[in-house]
Amino acid sequence: MFHATIAEVAGYPGIWTLIQQVKLNVDRYRRLTLPQEGRIARVIVEHEAILNAIEAHDPAGARTAMEIHLESLLDNISTTQNINPDFFDQRS
Repeated sequence: MFHATIAEVAGYPGIWTLIQQVKLNVDRYRRLTLPQEGRIARVIVEHEAILNAIEAHDPAGARTAMEIHLESLLDNISTTQNINPDFFDQRS
């Protein structure tokens, strides 16, 4: 709901429809990363930073908070692959 609302308020409701098309992989990733120690707390802090910037009508702050959140997700892919290598394609 959080993500869909942001997309709608930002004027991009279609992006949430696109995200839902790959939601199975997003949910799979979420289930693999959230058990990492401290991950849930970090995600909550990241979401709060985004929400606080939106509530403050601070587009630059919201953008920065969103970039930090997305970069954090990308950083966690490597960690997740190391913890659960059997869940990922092995490239030769």
